[in-house]
Amino acid sequence: MTATLSGACECGLGYARDYPPDVRLHRRVHDAWQYGVRLPTLKGEQLLVQTGEIEVLVVGPSAPKPVRKRAAQVGSMANREMHYDFGVYSPYDGDERGYSTHVYLARVNGRAGAILVTRERHLFWKMSWPEYATKERRLHSRRHEMGA
Repeated sequence: MTATLSGACECGLGYARDYPPDVRLHRRVHDAWQYGVRLPTLKGEQLLVQTGEIEVLVVGPSAPKPVRKRAAQVGSMANREMHYDFGVYSPYDGDERGYSTHVYLARVNGRAGAILVTRERHLFWKMSWPEYATKERRLHSRRHEMGA
């Protein structure tokens, strides 16, 4: 059997329409793209709040691996939509480098409706208004010298 790539679907997946494994993969990917990633209840998931049919789940650094992997799957779909060059969230131990990363997922009718990723940073930059104005003048001067 010879399969030919028949182009990319609007969901972003290129697949061979005459190759059954590709067709099955495309059905799953397209379904997640069109309706949201399926979010069945998992052992260890944390429901933060529910309002009407919207459930907000929180995935913290110590969440079970299946819960973190599912959050990464939702993040991967968000990457396709937003065209990021890198993942918005990694489920692997150590990848978040101690940022106390938390993922918030909105689940509606068993599907992901939204994702929010927060990271705690311990870097602060404090500057007074006069210092800010001086820095801005320097930047403006450099831009002017470069012909920008």
